[in-house]
Amino acid sequence: MTSIFLLSFADGDEQPLNTLDERPAAYLAMRSDLLLFSTFLFFIVAALWIG
Repeated sequence: MTSIFLLSFADGDEQPLNTLDERPAAYLAMRSDLLLFSTFLFFIVAALWIG
């Protein structure tokens, strides 16, 4: 999970360095990681519930 977060963070960090505010890129990377994790968790819970 950490490698996915680092990859998404590095992917969103390819902006020019002259941007004053870098928080949106980190926020979007963290948000996509949370979305991926919640989807993964949902499929685990659904598989346990159905099984």
